[in-house]
Amino acid sequence: MALAERSAAAMRKARTNSLSDGSPARTFKGRLEHLATITPDSCQHPATGVTFPMTTSPIRAQQQALDLLNSISV
Repeated sequence: MALAERSAAAMRKARTNSLSDGSPARTFKGRLEHLATITPDSCQHPATGVTFPMTTSPIRAQQQALDLLNSISV
């Protein structure tokens, strides 16, 4: 069975390592590593000393990846 030829868009993505919108093209492993930067933290108010949990907010690319993952049904 012959391999399919790459489209012009796929060749451009491979050559530039970026998507059509200019954002970086990532491998699956790279995307997971990027998502892993969304972390829970424990914060402390300087005046009262009260501690509270806070999770870092995903940036646009991370939110898009999370939205795609949430759209998958098995």
